[in-house]
Amino acid sequence: MQKFKTDRRHAEPGKIKQICSFLLNGNMSEREIGKHLAVSTKLIARTRKKLLGLTIEERSKIVNLTNQEIEKLFYGNLYVSTPKASSENKYIPNYVELANQCLERKVEIAEVYKEYSQKAQSLGKEAFSQSYFTRIVGKEIQNIKSKEPNYYYAQDHAYGMSMEIDFSGATYELPTFNGMVKCWMMILTWPASYYIYGEFVSSQSTEESCRVIGNAIRYFKTVFLQKSFVIMPNASL
Repeated sequence: MQKFKTDRRHAEPGKIKQICSFLLNGNMSEREIGKHLAVSTKLIARTRKKLLGLTIEERSKIVNLTNQEIEKLFYGNLYVSTPKASSENKYIPNYVELANQCLERKVEIAEVYKEYSQKAQSLGKEAFSQSYFTRIVGKEIQNIKSKEPNYYYAQDHAYGMSMEIDFSGATYELPTFNGMVKCWMMILTWPASYYIYGEFVSSQSTEESCRVIGNAIRYFKTVFLQKSFVIMPNASL
């Protein structure tokens, strides 16, 4: 196996590609990149300085370069080498895009890794290990989720003034005097409270709903205020 005749003061081309990929994505600090790639922050800072000096704007201009082109771009004639094994011929994906794919498609990282591996093979490049890939994409997913806004539900009435109702999607066969009857669960609750009430109903009709609502009000007695109202799941009742 052929190896680089390296000057240890310089990073190998494959490592530079990885650093550049993270720097140009702009989603991680130098300290975070160093932790991910097990390199010093000094090396990352030097690489950032060289990137700015080269005015490289698009990520593909770096990750698609050969090892020899990387050497010439960053070190000129100071770094002499011979071709290395394919371990440095890694396919570096856009980890942020892959993280978004996992969230939007609601798939596991392992499934996205299979697609990544297939693409790397079609490009004649080597894929990163699944453990490394999973760790990096997992970090990007956490980063995306941490930036999501905290949504809240705004309403125009005080808590306790409304009773919300819904029916179960599943049905249950219950024994009655008329034999086995298909029933749904009708659940009633007062938001922001511990009050909840449920009964089986043989149909999602107005008659059955009013019967259960009346039973719930009688059960909780004074909890349901005179000016309260009911929020239904649909307008079919």
